[in-house]
Amino acid sequence: MRTTKKTELQKEKIIERIEKKLERKIESFELCELRGTIDAVNKIGIYPKSGLGTAWGLILFCQAEGQKKDVYFYYPATEGMFDFFFRQNSGDAPAEDQFVLLNTLENLTFETPKKTFLSFLNPDEKRTIFARTTIKGEEVKFCFLLMENRAEEVADKLKTL
Repeated sequence: MRTTKKTELQKEKIIERIEKKLERKIESFELCELRGTIDAVNKIGIYPKSGLGTAWGLILFCQAEGQKKDVYFYYPATEGMFDFFFRQNSGDAPAEDQFVLLNTLENLTFETPKKTFLSFLNPDEKRTIFARTTIKGEEVKFCFLLMENRAEEVADKLKTL
């Protein structure tokens, strides 16, 4: 019980810190992994330290003007022990949080995998949301692998962008 309470307090502190940075109230969020080629992930504005096309973060549903919501992908500043050591000795700037306002991506669409007879063989299928956008006239594909909620529920919220 004590651990659950501590975890909730940590979540609240993280959300408060993000709200201050965004100057927006977060209504809900989804823990997820953004996946794509490194080129696709970079084109939408996320630059993982790993140099790979994966970034663990949050999809943030924030209050905005009118009925619409602002939806961000938040990739927290991450730094391993060696990164910290080398940055300290080289004078580089510390890692920074990265935010992408999904509302601003052109022709952004979301879809969930089509269910088939063999869908039960792929447990990730019910937690995957495929996304497409157009950047500088080029189609960019990526996906979100959700950690808690089913893809259909979250995709419905995203489709209101």
